Amino acid sequence: MNMKKPIVKVLIPGIPLKTKFGGLGYCSIVLIIDGDKRILFDTGHYSVRNNILKYIKLYKINTLFLSHLHFDHCLNADLFSEFNIDIYVHQKELDRLKSKKISDVYTFYFFNQIVKNKKIKIFKKSFYLSPNVLAIETPGHTSGHSSLVVNNLNKSFIIAGDALKTYKDFTSKTKKNDKTAEDQVQMRRTLEYIKDNFDIIIPGHDVMIENGKRVKSNADFFEF
Repeated sequence: MNMKKPIVKVLIPGIPLKTKFGGLGYCSIVLIIDGDKRILFDTGHYSVRNNILKYIKLYKINTLFLSHLHFDHCLNADLFSEFNIDIYVHQKELDRLKSKKISDVYTFYFFNQIVKNKKIKIFKKSFYLSPNVLAIETPGHTSGHSSLVVNNLNKSFIIAGDALKTYKDFTSKTKKNDKTAEDQVQMRRTLEYIKDNFDIIIPGHDVMIENGKRVKSNADFFEF
């Protein structure tokens, strides 16, 4: 195990806001620097596209890890394709693209059309993406949903993606169904696993949770 501590930086925090028309879809976008690996976790959707382009250049990102292929997490993947950057995706996420369901309004079924190169790195089980960064399967929200565990820090640390979306999910005592989840039972198991095993959690659509408390973000949010 590499003894040098990795660096984790939340570039864009998730925002747990909804309107009567649906969620705004701002997901957590996180940079991890571990040795020579500069990993970006998820890309967000088009509203942050200019920011993502800047981050690729500013941080010299050489690896993209996609938690899953819902549109709000992967729409800017083509930028990484253009820069010839490795893109890691679980096999089950790619398999899901083969059978389009009209009722599934979240999956970006055109993913293969915007990422047309040989830089897609497919994985089927947990593996080390870098010396201190472990990719793990966290199914339920989607069948191939995956998260990143960052080791060699002072506390157990996970970038959960939509396996645990918000602080409300973290504190909820009920087993209310998540309408966006493919497998409600599996998602609940995954959520409980994350809650029980990690001190620091970066949710898919909220700010960081540390020791059970929501950490205030220093990002600027504006109301229109």
